[in-house]
Amino acid sequence: MVPIRALLSTVAVLATLAPPAAAANFNLADRNSSAVISDRNGATVWRVAPSGQNPAAFADNIFLSNYYYRIGSTGNEAPLLVALGAPETRSTANSVQFSFRSADLAATIDWQLKGDAGGVLATLSKTVSFTNLSAAAIDFHLFDYTDFDIRFNALTQLDTARLVSPGRIITSSSSIPFSIDASAQVAADRYQISNFITPYFQFFIDQDGPTTLPNTPALGAEFPATPGDTAFAFQWSRMIAPGDSFTVGQVARYLPTSSVPEPANWAYFIAGFGLIGIAARRRTAKAA
Repeated sequence: MVPIRALLSTVAVLATLAPPAAAANFNLADRNSSAVISDRNGATVWRVAPSGQNPAAFADNIFLSNYYYRIGSTGNEAPLLVALGAPETRSTANSVQFSFRSADLAATIDWQLKGDAGGVLATLSKTVSFTNLSAAAIDFHLFDYTDFDIRFNALTQLDTARLVSPGRIITSSSSIPFSIDASAQVAADRYQISNFITPYFQFFIDQDGPTTLPNTPALGAEFPATPGDTAFAFQWSRMIAPGDSFTVGQVARYLPTSSVPEPANWAYFIAGFGLIGIAARRRTAKAA
């Protein structure tokens, strides 16, 4: 039987018969954590290990996390590499920056990985900034799509997710006591938590036209009722005036479920980590 995500990979290839500029991958590492960041698909690997152990020996915690955008009310969403071409790149051992530019729009994405020397914690963060280079206002729609898979297990991928405040979603595993707490720098206008297939087709192989997220499920509601393979997305819609910019970021913290901070405490963590970001990816196959 063909694994469903391997099948989706094949569909994605067939849907992209004329591929854009080739993607480049960057391997980040910091203490007990490692990640792979693509200039096309964002975060495609994120591993976290207990202190003193090799992250490569542990299962992945992410399927894809990336920014997609659309200008206007018609057409499809696209990742920056597809819409703007190959970026200039700067990287360190635990960070990478992609700078894109076209005649009308400039964009920069910063990724940073922070590990933990004394435990199993880690932070993966990203920030994206868009600047209108044209002489007219831009009707801009930005989407942040993330599919976390906490220590991915092909047979028992049992996660749930809930919106705890605008722009903050906690994904928790039902098989191990760990969660990923993701918070956006700017409260989202709209959001969606769903089975992973829905946003995969909305954004990664986007052929459904313009997307408007439905604001489901309700604030505080856990999805799904029976744990499964979940994903989520945030949406921001802005009119960007000539010469103006729009910036947003996300911090994702991997931590024991018992350590997930309450909303009132979250600002302290954002200040501590500097809010430099997170985004998304396309893994070749995950067994169903």
